[in-house]
Amino acid sequence: MGFIHDRRGQSVVVGVVILFGFLVLALSLYQVQVVPTENSEIEFEHSQQVEGEFNDLRNSILRTGSVGTSQSQRVQLGTRYPQRTFFINPPPATGEIRTVESGNLEINDATIGSGAQENTQLFWNDTDQSFNTSSIEYQASYNEFQNDPRLIYEHSVVAAEFRNDAVLFRSGQTVVREERISLTALTGDLSESGVSAQSVE
Repeated sequence: MGFIHDRRGQSVVVGVVILFGFLVLALSLYQVQVVPTENSEIEFEHSQQVEGEFNDLRNSILRTGSVGTSQSQRVQLGTRYPQRTFFINPPPATGEIRTVESGNLEINDATIGSGAQENTQLFWNDTDQSFNTSSIEYQASYNEFQNDPRLIYEHSVVAAEFRNDAVLFRSGQTVVREERISLTALTGDLSESGVSAQSVE
């Protein structure tokens, strides 16, 4: 009894291997091109969100300085990526918010007008005053989005400092308004990093 050679099954196997190869290639292209693009968009949206929260923090600081009551502001330090069944995400993007010593506020040769209270005149007139203060900085560590700025709050102004040394103001200043000077000094130390939201008081 002899065996008959049948080659019909080979074309099916070859076809399955080719289809599997195309599937692997498509998944690889999606992992390399689409996943980073989608993650970059998520990071950009987070950057915009933090910028808004940083401006709200600035407003809380100015309100605290003017009315004297403590306030807190929530800042979402980092962001997570959506779960993907067949694809791999990088670790969550983290962020850091901290105070940075910025020196002293020095007021020299101040003169208070005659309409002010006597104690105020005695405190300010012909005396030099110095107050310690800090600035607040926020920096994200994104995996894909590379044009994110470092946010800085100092002397009532929020500024965005980019890697190419460009600086854009994200708020106006309230230090000098007509004949009034308003200075708010920051005291205390702040250093938080991670992904979750932090309440800054």
